[in-house]
Amino acid sequence: MSRLGKAIATAAFSLLCGAVSAEAEPHLSGPLIQSVNTDFSHYRGGEQIRMMITLSNKTGAPFTGSITGTVTGRGVQVGDPVSISVSGLAANATTTAELRFPSNSTNWQGYFVNLVAADQNGHQLDQEAGAFDISSDWWTYPRQCWVVGTYTDWGGWNPNLFGTPQQDLQSLNAYKCNNLQFYNMLYRWHKPWVDGSSWINGDGENISVDLIKQHVAAAKSLRMGTLMYMPIYAANYGVAPGFTLDGSGAQLPWGMFTSACGSSCTISDLWKFNDKIAYMNPNNPSWQRYWGQQAELMRRRLGFDGMFVDTFGTIYQ
Repeated sequence: MSRLGKAIATAAFSLLCGAVSAEAEPHLSGPLIQSVNTDFSHYRGGEQIRMMITLSNKTGAPFTGSITGTVTGRGVQVGDPVSISVSGLAANATTTAELRFPSNSTNWQGYFVNLVAADQNGHQLDQEAGAFDISSDWWTYPRQCWVVGTYTDWGGWNPNLFGTPQQDLQSLNAYKCNNLQFYNMLYRWHKPWVDGSSWINGDGENISVDLIKQHVAAAKSLRMGTLMYMPIYAANYGVAPGFTLDGSGAQLPWGMFTSACGSSCTISDLWKFNDKIAYMNPNNPSWQRYWGQQAELMRRRLGFDGMFVDTFGTIYQ
C-alpha cells in the first residue's frame, strides 16, 4: 500500500466499520497530545495543510513549551520542522494548537508527521503522529469507511454512539478516510427510494432522509467521496409486500432460479440468501436496466457520488 500506510488503513476499517464515537476525533493515550486532525481528507498540490492538535494536559503540572511537527515522505524529511508555542496550559485544561505546513506539489503521495511536545527547557513530554495526503481526487487511492449514523431507530437497538454528522465525519477524517460507504439505508434491496422524509428498511430500522443529506454535505465539506450501498442482485421477498407486489416494477422472471423451471417458476424456486432476500439474475438485461434506474434515483435525490455495489459472495445451490 502506498501513501499513508497499512497501519492507518487498518485503523480506519477495524475501528470505524459500523459506528463512530460522538467525539470529534479519536483520543490518543499520551499525557498531552489528545487528538490530531486536518481540515480536509486530502489536499491539492500547493495548498497549505492545516493540522489541528488538541492538547489535554495530563502531565500533573502547567505546561509551557512547544509543539513541533516534522514531515517525512518515504522516510525522507520534507521541509523544515514547524513549531507553535503554548503558554501556561493548566493541569487538566484543554486547548487546540494549529500547525500549518506547505504542501508538496507531487501528486498521489502521503506524508507522515512526527509530533513532539516539549517543555520550555526542551524536554520531550509527549510524541504522537499525524499524516496528510496530497491527491487531486479520492478515488485513485481510496480509503473507505462506513456511515450508519442516519438511523433514528435501530429496530430495537439504540446505541449511544453518535454526535452530529459533522462531528462524526470529522472523526472519520482523523482516521484518514477519504470516501464513505453509506450502509443499509435502502427502503428495500431492490427498491431503495420511497417518497417521504423517512422510511423503515427491511431490517426494521428507521432511516432519515435529512440525516442522509446532512452526512453527504459534511462529507463533501471534507472532500470525501460518498457512495450508497446497494447489492447488485438482491430483491426482498420475505418482507411484506414482496418485490412482485410492492409496485416497484421488479419482475419474477428476472430472478435467479435453482432449476430450469422456465415459465412455471415461482418465488419458491428462487435462489435465496436468507428468509428476506432472493437473488435476481445480474445477466438479465431487464434487471440491469431496472437496477441502474433505481441507483440513479438514489444518486440524484440524495446527492451521492455513486453506488457501492455489493454481492453476497459465492452462491451455493
